[in-house]
Amino acid sequence: MNEGVAIMKLRRRRIIWTVCIVIPMLTIILYFYWSADAKREAVIPAATRLVSTQPIADAAPDWTPPAEPFDPDTAEPLVLWKKEQNSIYVQDSHLYYSSDGVDERVLYTWEQSLTTQAWVSGNALLIGTQLIDSSLEQEGHRGAWISVQTQPTPAITELDNIYFGPQQVLAVTAANEPSIFLIMVRNGISNFSEYIVAPSHKEWIPNNSQITFTPNPKEPGTDNQLRYFTNVHTFPLPEGSAIYSFADEYSSLLYFQSAYPYVLRYADYSLTDVKQVFSPKEHANRLIGRFSNEAGDEALSYLDLSFAYMPYEPRLWEGEWQALNNSTFTRATPEQIEVIQYKEDAPFDTNTPTYDYFPTTEGRLITTRGMLAEYDVRGMTQYISLYDFVNTEEASPRHLWSSPLKEFAIKKEERPAYIPPYFSYEIPDWSYQDFNTNESIPEELLGALEEVRREGDYGYAKVFRKYGSQWFVLYDRYFYEYTDGQLSELGELPVTVKVSIGEAAGGRGAMDFIRWRDAWFISDTEGSRVIKLNDKLEVEAEFAVHTPYRLTSDGDQLRIASIAGQLTVDAQFKLLNTKQLPFESTARMKKAMFDGFMPHQLYDDTTSGLTWYYFDGSLYQYDAKKQQYRSFYVGFTVNARASEKIIPYRDEVVLLLDHRLERFDRQGNWLSTLAYPRSTPDGIYDMTTQGESSLIVDETSELYYLVQGYRILAIDLARNEVNTVFRQNYADIGPLLRHGDSIYFMLHSDLEERYRQLMQQEETNRPLYTEIVKIDMQTKTVSRAVIDGYYDAFDIEGNAGDEPAFVLRSYFN
Repeated sequence: MNEGVAIMKLRRRRIIWTVCIVIPMLTIILYFYWSADAKREAVIPAATRLVSTQPIADAAPDWTPPAEPFDPDTAEPLVLWKKEQNSIYVQDSHLYYSSDGVDERVLYTWEQSLTTQAWVSGNALLIGTQLIDSSLEQEGHRGAWISVQTQPTPAITELDNIYFGPQQVLAVTAANEPSIFLIMVRNGISNFSEYIVAPSHKEWIPNNSQITFTPNPKEPGTDNQLRYFTNVHTFPLPEGSAIYSFADEYSSLLYFQSAYPYVLRYADYSLTDVKQVFSPKEHANRLIGRFSNEAGDEALSYLDLSFAYMPYEPRLWEGEWQALNNSTFTRATPEQIEVIQYKEDAPFDTNTPTYDYFPTTEGRLITTRGMLAEYDVRGMTQYISLYDFVNTEEASPRHLWSSPLKEFAIKKEERPAYIPPYFSYEIPDWSYQDFNTNESIPEELLGALEEVRREGDYGYAKVFRKYGSQWFVLYDRYFYEYTDGQLSELGELPVTVKVSIGEAAGGRGAMDFIRWRDAWFISDTEGSRVIKLNDKLEVEAEFAVHTPYRLTSDGDQLRIASIAGQLTVDAQFKLLNTKQLPFESTARMKKAMFDGFMPHQLYDDTTSGLTWYYFDGSLYQYDAKKQQYRSFYVGFTVNARASEKIIPYRDEVVLLLDHRLERFDRQGNWLSTLAYPRSTPDGIYDMTTQGESSLIVDETSELYYLVQGYRILAIDLARNEVNTVFRQNYADIGPLLRHGDSIYFMLHSDLEERYRQLMQQEETNRPLYTEIVKIDMQTKTVSRAVIDGYYDAFDIEGNAGDEPAFVLRSYFN
């Protein structure tokens, strides 16, 4: 029994030894056989060689990548990239990587067998698959794309699916250092777009440059050859990133290699140098490039999406400058404050920069914090805001110095809810009119007009008039006839059109026209005249009258209704009669409460018995006791956020708009007008200042102090003139407060700070400051006080004869 066991053990040992020796030998034999067979199968037939302006340095000299589209579900391996023993190839809908020709790793798998194309540059691959064939009108993403960084080990990046595939590609251009591809693709019928692909970066990097050129080839798929950029230059940046400058057949191209890469094209110019300038507004550095063209001309441009070229200014390349905005550069030195300023949106050839400076030798420069320079002036701390220096107009230089604010308290409060200060008043019943017309307008006419003059954020000034079976329509200046369902344009009328700007914009133009005595008579309301036109729409005569708004013919006479009253003329504009507009009876009119009046839009004059109110472009005079009223069309404010004001003045009543005023006697008869057009630039629409239309009335000197955009006006009623007492462009002027014989207001030198404060209150590192500005009502001198931080509002405490104590309010939420 023991012997049998020993034999069995011996046999087991022999079997084990046999397995250990024979199986490895068989494995080695099979390995060499299969390996040689695999190598024989991996040989790719000769293909069309790549044509390029630069050889692929990293490719094996006896290997050429495929240049034509292929099917990834190929039974034969298709090598896309090879270096020594390393290769990447396609087979059976897989993308493989092999480091030794034997072991393989799947990098990517195609779910469908679709047309695919690859471009190879050095150690980078770009592979695109056509998801929807270009011959189909099917909606959806047309391309699935991947990029491959081959060294040191292959890494796949799946790009976001996009609207184009390889069949929409016009051309591909590459660079080896940095490793990028520029793809030009068809976008629509005749447009094209460009994108940069950087391996390891998932997002497509669009070229947003707004320069135009015609791509060559003009049709997708007609040129699959890989091109290479020429004249490659590198501009290292301090933080370790870089800007690369390339050239192709169209222009120079800049690629910004960073965590958020982007690409720009610059027409006619090439980058020669790069400089960083600090932007206090962004609290970050901006890049500005120095460019030159073949003729030797030099230009400057921000290396971002602003695109604007500026003539080269050598002083900007000397010393440290700050970028106030896209067109203004400032710096503070111990001797002076300097500014170099270009015009915004001006043509390059005429945009010669201006240079200005403000000597500060009376003080010693201590430091500069953002846009605020601090000085020691004879032992006292004084400041100058670079914003104030650049944007203040019509002021003495001494008005730029500011002192630290004294006598103040700070209150942090929850932002109060805005409650419009509407109030109600009973007036004769009214009705809104959608259109200025003498008949009900057919829908077909409105539809025809919508086809030719479609309205979006702008609404035309419209007048509709029907004579017999014919309709005539005035849209701003465009004059139309509508007969038998056909709309035809007669021409453009020489009338004035002004625009009111708010969330949308609305045209204000001629209010009336009539056909009389074989001619057209037009009330050019905003132009303060009535014109007579022949059938060619040529001016034959004109008659000056303030704000005419209604025309009525009566035999041989034409009656003109205006603010100035009712004027009667003949066909040659000979004045026949002038009288005040009559009052109309309200005895049979219904009365209704209107709850939409704002402060100063209604004035109840107990002396004359007239109630004055402004409503929808018209001024009404209503006598409830006599049961009568009349109205005048007076127009609208230019800034829709401004307010109209009706104010008593001695034995007059004044209607105050944001661009002019109208004066009436207490019986309601018009006396005169005074214009003060809004300035340029103007704080309007989303740049409206918080103090817009704020008013202080100084009855002693008969002056109205009015905030209009970026300036404060002193309206002198005694002299019937207007003067600017303060103006600072792009600043946020707050509501006016009076204390004694002085006017105070809060000023933020950069109006956009209010949005930053609301939207990025916890994120901004930008140093903020607030100014309290004082205007002496006797001398009109301006003085400033400044405090660190952003404050939303302020109040003044103390008696009028005392120094004011300020309560600064900082809102949250």
